[in-house]
Amino acid sequence: MGAIILLAVVSSCFLALYRWWYDPYHRMPDGARRLPGPWSKHTNPLSSIYTRAYRSTGMPLIGRLHDIPSEKTWLHFYKWATEFGPIYKHELFGTTHVWISSERVAKDLLSKQSSVFSDRPLITNLPINKTGGEYLPLLGENGRLLDSMYTEQDLMTLELWARQRKFGQHLMTTSARLSQHHYPVIETKRLLYKLLFWPESYRDLLEEHSSRNISRLAWGSPDEAAKLRKVTMALLRVISPAGALPNIISPLAYLPTFISPWKRHEKKRYQEERSFFLSQQTKVRKDWLQGKAKPCYTQMFFDSQEKSKVSDLEGAYQVGMMAIAGALTIASPLMSFILAMVLNPEWLAKLQDEIDIVCGERMPEMKDMENLPTLRSVVKEVIRWRPPVPTGIPHASTKDHIYNGYFIPAGSTIHAMEWQVVTPDI
Repeated sequence: MGAIILLAVVSSCFLALYRWWYDPYHRMPDGARRLPGPWSKHTNPLSSIYTRAYRSTGMPLIGRLHDIPSEKTWLHFYKWATEFGPIYKHELFGTTHVWISSERVAKDLLSKQSSVFSDRPLITNLPINKTGGEYLPLLGENGRLLDSMYTEQDLMTLELWARQRKFGQHLMTTSARLSQHHYPVIETKRLLYKLLFWPESYRDLLEEHSSRNISRLAWGSPDEAAKLRKVTMALLRVISPAGALPNIISPLAYLPTFISPWKRHEKKRYQEERSFFLSQQTKVRKDWLQGKAKPCYTQMFFDSQEKSKVSDLEGAYQVGMMAIAGALTIASPLMSFILAMVLNPEWLAKLQDEIDIVCGERMPEMKDMENLPTLRSVVKEVIRWRPPVPTGIPHASTKDHIYNGYFIPAGSTIHAMEWQVVTPDI
């Protein structure tokens, strides 16, 4: 471990020298300004150049890492937004992080300038996220459609992204037409029964409920829902800065596998994940060939594979990524709904009255949604009030960009903070 720390320190020093030499702000056009953001008020009398860099980025190499709490980080970013405005930056281990807390700014950059800001940042501990065919939600290079020159890797990635996006759209539209709404009905009855007897376990029961639902949609069976939850948590730990040290201290990614516990762990995790997705696909294939496959994403994949040209591995992972996306994130709004009803029991009474009038003694169904305006409004308000991913899924910029006179360097990590974007502009 001592050798690892020493190597990390040496690598960090080299990285700091590199960042000092290759400062992206050397490219900043005349008249442009740096984005506002937190900096230290400490001054170094030995070097005015160093002092200016220090004040704008924080401590050497680590930037403002020491300012960011390990829990409820969005509250700290909210505090910075109230001080520095709806768009600001901070530096973290040589990377510029741009935070957006205004709907107007988010639309200006992420929508109107999507060709520049639709990339994904490289996840150091999951380096295939930008170019591999496994992780579509994290796939990069999808915003470079307007570039006049491409490398061979660019073309391959663009083709991969376009093919997978088309396939994903096919799954969503076909699923809606096939009306697979009976799966949530089955699982909701099961959830209500278990909540009746074990209300104190509501958090675990809600996570189990969402993972069983998405397992049915993905593979036609809830049998592997527990395994899906395990695979989901493993991936979240890998891509999270709180779970994988190389995601914060990027020089650690250059350590050889035999002395890198993170690389060894990631190799094992990936093998387990891949084996799980392919084994689920194999189970459905067996039923599909016999004409017995239950309606699910994997069955739709086999039905369309000849036309879509999507490989077995890509199909297994695209279905798997949809399963991971729904395994736990749906449980979060359900927990927030329970909290909202505990805090506002009068709204629970309003919802019950509306459901009684529209549905009587039966459970609500999808066909009832247009007649349940109060319920629809409460669901939307819960998601606005407590978004499942408060800091948003990060984007990355592919080109230098000037916004309202501010310079945003290429390669910046862009965060649209959902927890604050839903509030009026500050």
